[in-house]
Amino acid sequence: MDLSAVIITEVSKIIQEKATTDGLAPVCIAVFDRNGLQSFFLRMENCVKLAIPLASEKARTAALMGISTKQMNKRLVDEVLSLADFCGAATTSLTGGMPIVFEGKVIGGVGVSGRKGEDDEKLASLFCEEFIKILEKS
Repeated sequence: MDLSAVIITEVSKIIQEKATTDGLAPVCIAVFDRNGLQSFFLRMENCVKLAIPLASEKARTAALMGISTKQMNKRLVDEVLSLADFCGAATTSLTGGMPIVFEGKVIGGVGVSGRKGEDDEKLASLFCEEFIKILEKS
């Protein structure tokens, strides 16, 4: 199963609307396929510049590792490891990256950045939920 550009675009509009109306900071949204290649990127107006690479790194990490970046951080701490032991460059364990899982298989990852990690993670989780809902209907 490949990521659908049509569904990614549709879901990104939902996330952008949520991020625009919830009163918190603007964000960047990145989506990577299961091979760690970028499929989509959006930077909302006035989003902090540091969020640009971080959203992509979060999405890439989640896609390649098949776990959230929050779970990745916990694993690194618990096992006294570094990101270099797994993914190498362009990865992160900052909260806000989620794998996109369909029928038990990781098909990609989404990363959100621009807010506190917990807030980024909520939007990334919502992205995954909405993406799967639409995919199941199609």
